[in-house]
Amino acid sequence: VLWWLDFSINTLTLLALVLAIGLVVDDSIVVLENVYRRNEGGEPRLLAAVRGSSQVAFAVIATTLVLIAVFVPLAFIPGDTGRLFTEFGIALAAAVSFSSLVALSLGSMLSSKLVGADRERRRNRLFNASEAALESVSRGYYRALKSVVDRPLLVMVVAIGASLLAWFAFQALPRELTPIEDRGAIIIPVEAPEGASLQYTQAVVNRIEGILDRYRGEGPVENVLSIVAAGREGPGAVNQAFIIVDLKPWDEREMPQQQLQGELFPQLLMLPGARAFAVNPPSLEQGGFEAPVQVAIGGPDYETAARWGEVLLERTEQMPSLVNVRLDFNQRQPQLQLRLDRRKAADLGIDARTVGDALGILFGGRDITDYIESAEIYDVVVEAEPADTDTPEDINNVFFRTDDERLVPLRSIISVTEVGTPTELTRIDRSPSVTLNASLAPGTAYGDAIDSLEATMAETLPPQARIRWLGQAENYQEAGSAVIFVMLMALVIVYLILAILLVDKFDCIV
Repeated sequence: VLWWLDFSINTLTLLALVLAIGLVVDDSIVVLENVYRRNEGGEPRLLAAVRGSSQVAFAVIATTLVLIAVFVPLAFIPGDTGRLFTEFGIALAAAVSFSSLVALSLGSMLSSKLVGADRERRRNRLFNASEAALESVSRGYYRALKSVVDRPLLVMVVAIGASLLAWFAFQALPRELTPIEDRGAIIIPVEAPEGASLQYTQAVVNRIEGILDRYRGEGPVENVLSIVAAGREGPGAVNQAFIIVDLKPWDEREMPQQQLQGELFPQLLMLPGARAFAVNPPSLEQGGFEAPVQVAIGGPDYETAARWGEVLLERTEQMPSLVNVRLDFNQRQPQLQLRLDRRKAADLGIDARTVGDALGILFGGRDITDYIESAEIYDVVVEAEPADTDTPEDINNVFFRTDDERLVPLRSIISVTEVGTPTELTRIDRSPSVTLNASLAPGTAYGDAIDSLEATMAETLPPQARIRWLGQAENYQEAGSAVIFVMLMALVIVYLILAILLVDKFDCIV
């Protein structure tokens, strides 16, 4: 079955087979015990095997269907969790199905050959003592079962009470999307202030590497990889970086990954001039460079969404379960806004296109041609010297030539305003949105943090705000709601199968 469904031998399928060890023998035991009982009653071995296996065939099939009904619905859980448990549930269901087939075919045949053989020689003192003990257990079980069947109201009350206790225990226990495992690595995202230069970000990374140097040598850290201004598909923002801390193998260090992350977290939060935090890479996510908690707030426009996000940010910063809370929308990207006085420029014989082309060449550079040398093509880029375009005051050094060959400073025909703009604008589900990112405080369960944030959003945000969980939070929400549906579906199917078994048993009695 695993080969047919293109599954692999992995931790989940091996776990299913380990759990199946205790299940696959049940059907054969039921068949063997019934054949043995009928043979003990005087029936020949072949007749006892035929009648005994036929008598319990429906019960064996029904119990197998009950187990399948419990495990197969795991395949309907969406997201990464569902993809993992699909292999687990189907592998376990397949093993149980084969055990039923073997019990009713091979088990029945072997019982006809082996049951009752050399019975008298096996009746020794140990056999008689075990038989007496088993008979005592059977009588006790019969009395207990009869007392339960005679008191259906009491059974219902106990069942409801046990269900309520299980529900309260489910609510009280900490919930995680996946357990945090020691993967031998820690991720440190770094964010410098908007507008910071590459050299500034590199200096921040060097300070973080200085902190990590304390854990080298005899410590748990083996290698440190720092990447500055790296994007998903090429160069990224120069004020961002991330550091991958590679730990030594498990048998060469005493400090686990989680303990090291807990020690680094407060040290990085106290780092001046930048935002950095240590996170454990998630067990299911690829990469792991994004915040563990992400939620998007959508509105009719970016200004409204940003205002709602700021209100939520103030509330979540007071939550002890979340740290390093931030919005991806901020208007701190410095920008010079130039407004051309078209009338004054026209009087001097300067048009807007000339001004735009000149500023584009000086401050942005322009590829004007290329040349070939030694079979290599080189671009020719015209731009100002980097030292002449570092500060806003460098605008004062730009001059234009008028129709009468006079040089006119650019500042005489423009007005300059320094404004803050967002680095990027995001739409989620076609709505202008801002994203709230946060990390978990050390020792906080993922489910508790999500529940607290959900309650805070219900109190803070207006009803018209559109909420969308992202990343790990989205997987957690999908898996959590799907698990309840799967449990209810499995419960209904189990009771339907048991009801069919009960009706069949009643017909046999009649």
